[in-house]
Amino acid sequence: MDMYQYPKHSRIIPRFLNRKGDAMRFLDDMIVWIATTIIRCVMAIGTAFVYLQFLVMALVVLGVFAGLLYGAKKLILGD
Repeated sequence: MDMYQYPKHSRIIPRFLNRKGDAMRFLDDMIVWIATTIIRCVMAIGTAFVYLQFLVMALVVLGVFAGLLYGAKKLILGD
């Protein structure tokens, strides 16, 4: 038995780290999971900002339209 290999059902380390290279594979998978999670969070925040920008622009358009209607009313009725 290699000095870096533990017995098949070792209680010293988890079962998924028993074979050579499994620890490195686990770390690689963990790094990929963390990076993917961070990228997804950044994309979700960006998407939220796009929706927020759309809502703000819609409110601006409604405000301009309301101002135009108010001006037209004052012009027509002469108040």
